[in-house]
Amino acid sequence: MFKGESKHCHLGPLYHTDLLNLVLDPNDQLALNSADKIGMAYQLMHAIFHMHSQSITNGDIKPENVFCNFTNRDATGPLLFLSDFRGGIDHSEDFVPLQITTTQNYRFRQDDVASKRAYEEGNRELYKKIEEKADIFAACSLICSIFIHEIPYEDEPGSQNWSTKENLQEELIMAGLSIDTAKLVIQGLEIDYEKRPGVLEILNVIQHDLATLSPDRYQILHHLSLLLQEV
Repeated sequence: MFKGESKHCHLGPLYHTDLLNLVLDPNDQLALNSADKIGMAYQLMHAIFHMHSQSITNGDIKPENVFCNFTNRDATGPLLFLSDFRGGIDHSEDFVPLQITTTQNYRFRQDDVASKRAYEEGNRELYKKIEEKADIFAACSLICSIFIHEIPYEDEPGSQNWSTKENLQEELIMAGLSIDTAKLVIQGLEIDYEKRPGVLEILNVIQHDLATLSPDRYQILHHLSLLLQEV
């Protein structure tokens, strides 16, 4: 599927702990500091940037599909890997199969409706755009969960009573995100996919947080995250 490799994308089996353990760890027993978590958010967004740059969408980003090695840490902290591309879509193919998988709590239901309509109408560019924005919603949801240890909204995405968690921005800032990053991550949870920021915009603010908070770790992660070859 990938024409190039990325440090944070992995197609084979992984023998690390998935992020579900972290999301369900409100007491921070893994002893992760703010720089660890911001570094993980940076790696996640870089993996998505790498996918989208090659016209690939994941469609099923959730804690169980993102892995970290919390035991064999190095100077970067936990290394993160986005895995499980079985439901991924390669939009560069002549025929794009309809493989929309609704992931409870990490995919907005209305995105499924809009994506299916675009596909059925043969609008491939819009189909690709909506699927990319669905990845953004899932990634921003997951980043919030990394910091606050719970789903950042009140009900399943797209349900009648759905809304973002009250005081979410304040909680994210208290947990270590800058104001700018917290605002942009929350914007990634917009109901209207058109209003969600692009992956590069989010990546830029997160890497600024990381460079400010932990310059040495940022330099190492930035080096590790560079694409090894041009597409």
